[in-house]
Amino acid sequence: MEQPVTLLAVTGDETWQGREQPGVGIALFEAVCAPPEPYGDRETVLACVGMHAIARCYQRAPDRSDTRVLADLFALAHGGANAVAKGLGEFEIAAPSGGIWIGAVEPSGAIVWTYIRGRR
Repeated sequence: MEQPVTLLAVTGDETWQGREQPGVGIALFEAVCAPPEPYGDRETVLACVGMHAIARCYQRAPDRSDTRVLADLFALAHGGANAVAKGLGEFEIAAPSGGIWIGAVEPSGAIVWTYIRGRR
């Protein structure tokens, strides 16, 4: 059976320069169907991205399409999971558009501060 992939945006409050702002949570939803675990589901938040970072992604990349931004967010989902696995501290995650997501792993998870163009 084929299952469609659905984009689901979850909003939360992230901070930028000490101020709260709307944000988007990137989460992995899994259906658990493997014995000996009981059937069920689980959700893992991979990264929280403030609107500041998403706005910079649109502003600074050469291609400002929604498709390109979603591709960069997809790369962030994989990179955020890897950053959390490494532990607390700052991270840089390369985006397919050539930019870089910058943030830090905090006790609450991977928080993305901004997006810059090009490589450091």
